[in-house]
Amino acid sequence: MTLPFPFIDVDEESGFVQKLEKVDGKNYIKTISADLQANTDFNQTLQNDGSNGYGKSRDLKHVASVPLHMIEFWKKVHGVDVFNKDHEKAFLRLLEAPEFRHFRTDNGKPI
Repeated sequence: MTLPFPFIDVDEESGFVQKLEKVDGKNYIKTISADLQANTDFNQTLQNDGSNGYGKSRDLKHVASVPLHMIEFWKKVHGVDVFNKDHEKAFLRLLEAPEFRHFRTDNGKPI
């Protein structure tokens, strides 16, 4: 089967878009982008609900909701692997950075 070019794959739920373009006979360019609006709206709702990220029992605090494609971006660009416990401080610094504030679900005080 031959793919039509450019080939575009859209995940409606996550807003994740992958585009594959043919440059010449053997080279391609892959572009990945995402619409983060749904995630940003969800996080904003949680920031404003008055719970400051805590559930009813206050045992756990929900601090952030970060889409997987941003986790991949942070690993590639900043070298921070959110699944590596040795990177916890670096991950928390990213969450406190103004440019990533919209991923926080609490009131944004330092963690």
